[in-house]
Amino acid sequence: MKVCIIGAGSIGGIVAVRLSHLCDLTVVLRGANLSAVTRNGIRLITKSGESKKVRVKTVESLAGLSKQDLIVLSVKAHQIKILVNDIKKIIHNKTIILTMQNGIPWWYFCKLDGPFNNYHLNSVDPKGFILSNINSDLIIGTVIYMASQTIKPGIIKSNEEEKIAFGELDGSTSERLKKICNLFTEAGFKANLKTDIRSEIWLKLWGNSSFNPVSALTHNTLLDICKSKFGKELILKMCYEIQKVGEYFGAQFSISMEERVEVAKNVGHHKTSMLQDIEYGKDIELDALLGSVIELGEIAKIQTPHLKSIYACCNLLQNKIKSTCGRLKIDI
Repeated sequence: MKVCIIGAGSIGGIVAVRLSHLCDLTVVLRGANLSAVTRNGIRLITKSGESKKVRVKTVESLAGLSKQDLIVLSVKAHQIKILVNDIKKIIHNKTIILTMQNGIPWWYFCKLDGPFNNYHLNSVDPKGFILSNINSDLIIGTVIYMASQTIKPGIIKSNEEEKIAFGELDGSTSERLKKICNLFTEAGFKANLKTDIRSEIWLKLWGNSSFNPVSALTHNTLLDICKSKFGKELILKMCYEIQKVGEYFGAQFSISMEERVEVAKNVGHHKTSMLQDIEYGKDIELDALLGSVIELGEIAKIQTPHLKSIYACCNLLQNKIKSTCGRLKIDI
């Protein structure tokens, strides 16, 4: 099986290490990460302290790659648009594309019965460009449950059990879905097959759309936020708004908000991906995580005042960092 991982940051890097011995693997990287991995390979440090290092084939772009059987799309949501035309050149009619982005994906309303079938969200896919250029038949949705961070280029730390939920967009349990789950199970992941991947997205979104932006603004870890009376109260208010929007669009929440906060607390002193991006001066996934929920809330006529306030603050912070080519990190 020919497999291409597009974007090997912390999540894509873990997938690369785990799959490296099971397929013909190519990893698409850039910058310092490309140089480090090409020279030294990828090193994964697990929660238990075990270290594993693998060599992988690296490229800087998709140009020149042959048709791929499996594409793991693990770049940030706002980076997908510029890759679309190159992705189209490396797919065949049975290629599987795994989308590993946080937030509401561009394909959310594909193969979904009801009045919003094939609707596109401007916050994540302006003018429906991605939707109209990537065949939704090729996509298997995923929800990633991994707390991880890039220690330095080519070195990744995994801070919890590596779990991934997989689901067809139409809710079926297809043979290809079973095949992918088996592949990732063999690779060492806890791979779960889901018949309602969208509810799984909302379950994770509870945490992503609340903890990520609050941590980015305050530079607190998950545990810090949960231990704070004011932090926890704010998170629960944001989660309430997220749940109302999700339920309007059919999401089922299998646990309570309080239980979801407890899950985050148990991860400990972990810096969210959005906080890590702020520290490195990178663009944050603001629209995929918050803008999309706010947009859906407006469609449903559901008020989301806490989400909008946090969005505004994060937008100001992101614009300042971009305009100054800066970064913001508190060294202790």
